[in-house]
Amino acid sequence: MKIYDNFTRKRKSIEYDIVNECWECKSHIKDKDGYCQISVNSQQQKLHRYIYNLFNPSEKIDGLFICHTCDNPGCINPKHLFVGTALDNNKDRSTKGRNSKVGNKGNCKGIKNGRAKLTNWDILFIKMWIKLGYSCNIIALNFKVHNSSIHRIKNGARWSHVILGGDANE
Repeated sequence: MKIYDNFTRKRKSIEYDIVNECWECKSHIKDKDGYCQISVNSQQQKLHRYIYNLFNPSEKIDGLFICHTCDNPGCINPKHLFVGTALDNNKDRSTKGRNSKVGNKGNCKGIKNGRAKLTNWDILFIKMWIKLGYSCNIIALNFKVHNSSIHRIKNGARWSHVILGGDANE
């Protein structure tokens, strides 16, 4: 499916697939956090922000966040987008359990941390590869993480709760 911007002189074609009601953009490059980018008047901006403004042209959104009800950064469905302040965005993240900290209990470990790039299964394989004598650099390349992450796993500073020979579903 395509969206055309009829409000500017240039027609911007935005292609997307519908996946579980989300409009997954496939025509624009995603940044490291999964948000698609678009160039508007030679300025880069997040595509979901552009889409919100396209469908709600009378709303002033300067200085405000465009948040996702679906928590999918690649989604550009205007029905999944809402305006909020930084506080609203943080409350939404906290309510949905996507914080890296939970109350006063400290950091969430492993896959419960919203910024985790590895899964429990990945950690089991990494620990097995370490045990087999593979270098941290080789393992890091295979899992697309920095070698310092593998060193921290090897030294028990990270992911120590995942034990080789244990249940990866815990």
